[in-house]
Amino acid sequence: TITNIFEDAFELWANADCGSGKHPRITAVNLGPVECNVHEYNKKAGNANVIMFQDEAWPHSGSGSTLALTTVTYNVDTGEIYDADMELNSANVAFTWDDKLVKYDLASIAAHETGHFLGLSHSTDSTATMYADYSPGATGLRTLEADDIAAICAVFPPGDPIPSTCDPTPRRGFESGCSP
Repeated sequence: TITNIFEDAFELWANADCGSGKHPRITAVNLGPVECNVHEYNKKAGNANVIMFQDEAWPHSGSGSTLALTTVTYNVDTGEIYDADMELNSANVAFTWDDKLVKYDLASIAAHETGHFLGLSHSTDSTATMYADYSPGATGLRTLEADDIAAICAVFPPGDPIPSTCDPTPRRGFESGCSP
């Protein structure tokens, strides 16, 4: 169920309507589970872009108010994303994944964090999925608003289809384990 929620979140962004039936030129590939349970970017060896739940303790500040954190490593000159890791604060947050007794809607939070994973920042538009605030019980972030669509279409403009031969391997190769 949780894998499907995150796959749906990536599809939400990939299927944004940029106009004339065109979509952002992005695709996401699930390479399966990994062993490493920390966010990291290895400059000299393989990597994995991970989504992880921090069940035991939240390793960052704001444990009582932070729902999730996505760390993106990128080239400051070109904007090329080298690595992205998403952490969810399951140690302090009661995520829910259906429409019964919604507390912190995982589908909404996954959609927001996936926007960060793809390189988007927070929006000042209070209706946008990328707005910085979340109200417990809300499910409205499961869809994209005009501001979200404009952002993803600007960052990943429509173009030729991505070839099926495109290699989804992370920068410097895929590595399931943590760096030594």
